[in-house]
Amino acid sequence: MFIYSAVFFMGMAFISFECAKKLPNKLFANISQDLIDIEKLILKHPILTVAITVITMTVTLVAIGYVIEFGLFQVLYTVLMLGVAFVVLKTLLQEGTSLSTQTSILVSASLVSFLGVTHILQPSWVVSNVIAILVAGFVIRLLSSIPLKLILVFFIATFIYDVINVYGTGFMVQTATAMIATEIPGPILRAPSSFSVLALRDNTGLILGAGDIIIPGIIVLKGMLAGYKVPMVHAYMVGLALAFYVNYLTQMPVPALITLVPITLVTYFACVRVEAYRLTRIG
Repeated sequence: MFIYSAVFFMGMAFISFECAKKLPNKLFANISQDLIDIEKLILKHPILTVAITVITMTVTLVAIGYVIEFGLFQVLYTVLMLGVAFVVLKTLLQEGTSLSTQTSILVSASLVSFLGVTHILQPSWVVSNVIAILVAGFVIRLLSSIPLKLILVFFIATFIYDVINVYGTGFMVQTATAMIATEIPGPILRAPSSFSVLALRDNTGLILGAGDIIIPGIIVLKGMLAGYKVPMVHAYMVGLALAFYVNYLTQMPVPALITLVPITLVTYFACVRVEAYRLTRIG
């Protein structure tokens, strides 16, 4: 089961990476200068920044766990996810096809409306995973414009946050359980125990948080854009497989970032180093 689930989620992640790669820079152009200013501030106080980030993310996680009990949160969150999915679909259609802007908007709105109505009538892992893939691609492309030093600080913070809230406080497991129970689409991807089972509450399959695609996906996309697509995708696959193997051995929740973050980072820097060495030899 763990092999099937790992391969299933690898496919979902790869689609997200490809979506992110196809989104144009101009979609996020206005954010670049703000990120440069933030980087300067963070580099002056890296330890404080990591601490603040971990605390902020933990408080947010706890808040979501409490607020999720109210229907309003579910509605707002679903609308937000569908809105992001619409932006991604429209952009991909405009950039990858010969459709006009008006036609792209119409087609995207129709597809997103279909996803929304389908989710309301019969919540399923199919709709939830599609929304998660599109949203993950958008967020990966958005965050990939972050300077490398800032990414390293962010990676360290999320790594610590993941470990603390899975093995320490348990907030991550509690919030994931609440999200599954309320059938919110997007934040969690599901590998169904059987493709004949469409119900979103199919608890017999394994799950993967969207963050486990988004966070390592930032450095994976940077590598892909730099020409290191094969080694970066393989690094993600190895990291995810290791996480699921540990889950299989221990039968306990495993924060996938424990393996994904170091393996993708080491692979990226190894690719950069090899490329620099190759250019030096050629020169």
